[in-house]
Amino acid sequence: MGCYGIGTTRLMQAVVEQCNDEGGIIWPASIAPYSYHIIVTQPEAMQAMATAEQVVALLGERDCMLDDRHKVSAGVKFNDADLIGAPYKVVVGRKAGAGIVDVSRRGGAERMEVKSEEIADVMRQLKAESQAG
Repeated sequence: MGCYGIGTTRLMQAVVEQCNDEGGIIWPASIAPYSYHIIVTQPEAMQAMATAEQVVALLGERDCMLDDRHKVSAGVKFNDADLIGAPYKVVVGRKAGAGIVDVSRRGGAERMEVKSEEIADVMRQLKAESQAG
């Protein structure tokens, strides 16, 4: 049995080959398995988990990957997020009590602080900017 043409697995291999850096994959937003990687740096804090769940609800469960592992350091979580390569990273950290999260693009050094209830609007704007530019 032969396979002729380009299948989905070959396409994914080509994308990973072209879209990566020393940290791992950088999925293009149009084909990323998940758009948002939400990292909770202090999952034992009830306020942090409540903020993370609010962010997931606002962005949509099907488009979010939530890392709320308890016995893993924040550095390991950040490294894993870079390896997986979701286009946007949302960090729920120390300012979760005030309802503020950090947002960044995968592969970019720029971070911004966003109120958790405004996350959907900010992400919509970031996606529009990335598609335009």
